Amino acid sequence: MSAIKDIHDLIDKLINSVKDRQFAAEILKIQSLVSTVQSENVATQEKLGNCLSANIELKQKISELEKENATLKDTHAQEIASLKENHEKEIANLTNKNKEDFHNKATYF
Repeated sequence: MSAIKDIHDLIDKLINSVKDRQFAAEILKIQSLVSTVQSENVATQEKLGNCLSANIELKQKISELEKENATLKDTHAQEIASLKENHEKEIANLTNKNKEDFHNKATYF
C-alpha cells in the first residue's frame, strides 16, 4: 500500500509543478502506480476467493465428519446394548446351570 502514499506525494508534486514535461512525467508515474495497485488488488481478491472456497470445503468436510461420528456413536451404542443383553443372558444361563447343578448334587446326597 506504499503505492497509495506515492500517488499522494506525486499529486502534491503535480500541484507544485509548472513545466509541462514534469507534469507529463508525474502523470506517467501515477498511471504506473495505479496499475500496480490494481494488480495487487486483483491478486488479493484471488487469494480471498481461494480462502473462501477452502473455507466452504472445510465446512463441508466438518459436516461429513460430524455425521460419520454420529453414525459411529449410534453403532457403538447399539453394540454395547447388544453386548449387555448377551452378557445378561449368559449370567442368567450360568446362574440357572449352577442352581441345577447344586440341586442335582443336593438330591444325590
